[in-house]
Amino acid sequence: MKKEKIYTLKTSRIYNSAIIIVKKLNENGFKAYFVGGAVRDSLLGIPVKEIDIVTNAKPDEIQSIFKKTVGVGKSFGVIIVLIDGLQFEVATFRKDYEYLDGRRPVKIDFSDEKEDALRRDFTINGLFFDPINEIIIDYVGGVKDIDDKIIRTIGEPYQRFTEDKLRMLRAIRFSAQLNFEIDKGTFETIKKMASHIEVVSRERISDEFFKVLSLNKPISFHLRLMKDSGLWDFIGINFDDKNVVFVDSIKNDPIIRLVGLCWNYIDINKVSNIQDLFRLSNEDLLKIQNIIKVLNYFNDNIMKLSVSQLKRIFRLKYIEDALYFLDKWQCFFSPSKDLVKNYILSKYLDFKDELYPPILISGEDLKEMGLMPGPLFSKIIREVEDLQLEGKIKTKEQALDYIKGCIGV
Repeated sequence: MKKEKIYTLKTSRIYNSAIIIVKKLNENGFKAYFVGGAVRDSLLGIPVKEIDIVTNAKPDEIQSIFKKTVGVGKSFGVIIVLIDGLQFEVATFRKDYEYLDGRRPVKIDFSDEKEDALRRDFTINGLFFDPINEIIIDYVGGVKDIDDKIIRTIGEPYQRFTEDKLRMLRAIRFSAQLNFEIDKGTFETIKKMASHIEVVSRERISDEFFKVLSLNKPISFHLRLMKDSGLWDFIGINFDDKNVVFVDSIKNDPIIRLVGLCWNYIDINKVSNIQDLFRLSNEDLLKIQNIIKVLNYFNDNIMKLSVSQLKRIFRLKYIEDALYFLDKWQCFFSPSKDLVKNYILSKYLDFKDELYPPILISGEDLKEMGLMPGPLFSKIIREVEDLQLEGKIKTKEQALDYIKGCIGV
């Protein structure tokens, strides 16, 4: 690895701590290298966010060397080492046996560095880097594939994808993330095996899919690649080709991009189906619902709504995300409706600081006026707030006079 290629490694805030781990393993007679994404990203000049380490030290030996460890993956040879307030995954070189669940091997054996490299998913992720001597160790042709910008499995694609079916979707994600082409043989195998991904948990599929939606770049090509590969049939949502192009114009917010992809298939009354499909949080669900609500308000009638009705719409949570989506959607799908969109956006700017007037009337006030608690309370309080939003009532005295007039006091 050329000196300039390790610049992003050496400038990473975690580099010095990772070096300490390697040195301590070396001092105790063990090999230790950086592996995977940190090596790949350094070769590409991409900032390094995490560094994984591999070694021929066994898990118990790793734990005996370092004071603070967590054996969360010990049965697979993985120990978490805590140093300088940071966590590093330190794994023993291993060989994997049969995968029965399409995710994990039923058995592993500790092995040497070459067998450890050969068990990994893609050549670009199978590189080791010796940070002490600053040399790269490549048993899988990963350097050439990085130079050629190719995503290729290590060894036979069928075997790699049989071991972990999610690797098929990961191939497309890495292609999108790095702007690499997928090797022809690798992609043809994905097409043949696409249906196998249905055994993968929805959480893992959603995680990979959302990594694509989160990329700060156009993603339409790779969304189509998912469709062409057959994987899209098992992601579970419909979309139009025009929506795919539209998504490229949206910022890299995965929830907003998800709405952009399937907005015309989302039933506001059944939006929980999307939540179940992608294991979304309640906040993500609310964001989707409110974006769709604002989109549904987008018609000429919105210009006839009262000030209070508009302000109540503008009080929706995630309103600025919804208006951002509306702006992009109108430009793309309904360019002739500039007048309506500009009306909505200008009104929001006019009203955004007037959406929550102070509370003037409470239930106790109504009781003191001789009213009995019940549905009438909510009706009166809402009417008063509407008048506040309209700017017709500004003080408690005005609110009380209005109520007295309504009840004939």
